[in-house]
Amino acid sequence: MTKRLLLFNALIVVTLTLAFTRQSQTATPVPIQTAAAGRSYVGSAACRDCHSSVYERWAKTRMANVVTDPRIRPQVVIPDFSKADPLLTFKLDDVALVYGSKWKQR
Repeated sequence: MTKRLLLFNALIVVTLTLAFTRQSQTATPVPIQTAAAGRSYVGSAACRDCHSSVYERWAKTRMANVVTDPRIRPQVVIPDFSKADPLLTFKLDDVALVYGSKWKQR
């Protein structure tokens, strides 16, 4: 019984290995996109001109607002900096960016 089980397990491993190898050989490779020389990131606002309805809908999502500047949008900051906290070694003015919202914020 043990030899049968070992042989069966070996057969499964070989079959899966061949299946994954064959799939990876037939899969269409994804081209790697690189930035053209002299180009730089233009930001999401650049998409607004041509895709205004999509941009307006996207701009209200958490994904669009995961990184925010507390100087521009102070309402996104969850912690209360007015309360004394011995573990807090910085002030709100020292915060450059806020990452996250609602459940977890850094």
